[in-house]
Amino acid sequence: MQTNDLEKLIKLINKQEKQIEELKKYLKSEQKRLFAELNKQKEYYESIIALMPGHVYWLDRNNVFLGCNDLQAKNAQLNSREEIVGKTNFDLPWKDQAEELNRINNLVMETGQPQVEEEMALMANGLGTYLSQKVPLRDKKIIL
Repeated sequence: MQTNDLEKLIKLINKQEKQIEELKKYLKSEQKRLFAELNKQKEYYESIIALMPGHVYWLDRNNVFLGCNDLQAKNAQLNSREEIVGKTNFDLPWKDQAEELNRINNLVMETGQPQVEEEMALMANGLGTYLSQKVPLRDKKIIL
């Protein structure tokens, strides 16, 4: 290989290295932008859920709470919605009704069918009877 060819090859490699660095910077910038947009959307939906009227919550298949709205957290005597994560009905003020609540939740998850039930539950404001609508949470293929 001649010196002239080697110099051309080195210039070409240097040029491609610069292009790679520019692409890395662009990708990093795009990643930051997309994360910021995703976070903004998450906050938007979180605020909608937080302020929904009625008691809104979601559980995993083991009846462990994954989240809730502000009203549910308040009636569970929690300081924030985040505190409910990881708890079960047995950990909350309505623990005496936990077995029945879990039975209904399990029925919804097993059948995949919504259930409307009249439930008695001890909340922060006392024992009450509530009309509860439970629906399975799904992705495109399965009940979550």
